[in-house]
Amino acid sequence: MTRILTVDDSRAVRTIIAKTLKADFEILEAEDGEKGLEVLSNETLDLVLLDVTMPVMDGPEMLKRLRERGDQTPVILLTAESKTSLIGAMMQVGISDYILKPFKPDELLAKIQKVLGPSMPQAGPAAAPAFSGPTPAAGKPFVDVLMIDDMDNVAKKFRALMPKHIKVNNVVDGQSALQACRERVFRTIVVDMVIPDVNSAALTSQLRVLQPTAAFLALYMRNFENPAKDAREQGFDGCLVKPFDPAQVNEFLSQYYDAQDLLILEDNVLSVTSFPDTKDRRAHYVARVMTLTNEAIDKVAAACYEDVVMDLTTPPPTETLPKILIAAQKRTQQVGLDLRVVGSDTVTKALSSLSETADIPVFATVKEAIEAAG
Repeated sequence: MTRILTVDDSRAVRTIIAKTLKADFEILEAEDGEKGLEVLSNETLDLVLLDVTMPVMDGPEMLKRLRERGDQTPVILLTAESKTSLIGAMMQVGISDYILKPFKPDELLAKIQKVLGPSMPQAGPAAAPAFSGPTPAAGKPFVDVLMIDDMDNVAKKFRALMPKHIKVNNVVDGQSALQACRERVFRTIVVDMVIPDVNSAALTSQLRVLQPTAAFLALYMRNFENPAKDAREQGFDGCLVKPFDPAQVNEFLSQYYDAQDLLILEDNVLSVTSFPDTKDRRAHYVARVMTLTNEAIDKVAAACYEDVVMDLTTPPPTETLPKILIAAQKRTQQVGLDLRVVGSDTVTKALSSLSETADIPVFATVKEAIEAAG
């Protein structure tokens, strides 16, 4: 049976991973990088699921020491940080892939299957990379999106609809696309289906070899009949149509970015990270935050915590705050948890003005909220 080591200081995270994977994999655990290295010295393993922030020895230091001693066991990074600088630095040291917290069980399984492939690799110093073809990791910067279209204005319009933290590169022809994929690592790659002198499907096949962890989306004109069906038949992971509109861009973000960039769950602390600047996109984001909040609260309950701390240090827009808080309060009551909120005076006023949330305690810091729980 394939053996996986999960290295995370959170017992809740390790428990969730073990429950998710125990039917198909043998799971070993370590609570910090030092103990993780010790396990790898004594056991034969096929994969490591590695947290970033841990006491004693963090994930980056453990990975560095692992590679320095010649152990090429595949590593999937578990991180609450979506910063490209962090992920890019870890890819340079040698991770096979990464997943942002909080993640769904099927998302984790998909990452593991992609890294391990159909045949399970042998762990240890002599092990080969888990995926076939050139590794996208070594020494390459990380970028969120590569847009391949022969007209620069397409990428310009797309970039204008992206949140500020989503980095978009663009190229205008096949050769430039191949070169970009040799030099960088991309999370998503959008390929226009009509590029002069380029067979887009054939180009995508070449790019998949260079970018085995990326999601590929086909780009069509709006008048194209059934683009989703054509994209599936051509082997793409999804599709977009141009001219772009906020609704489809929001769906793109929801599928590939929002689910992990909007919300962070660490133990029983749930943090809302960011909201768009424009009001026309907030309704979608609020719906996503509410869905993700419910999922996170369920995870906290499943891990046998008695309360959940909702960190609103970066508060949602004032007009959306009541809706989010009422939904969170309702969900915590349904699963038998106490809700504590961290936020500013604005958050306190919003809570106290609503009968449904007036009794929720508000704290200035996460530390104070945790300590108040006893």
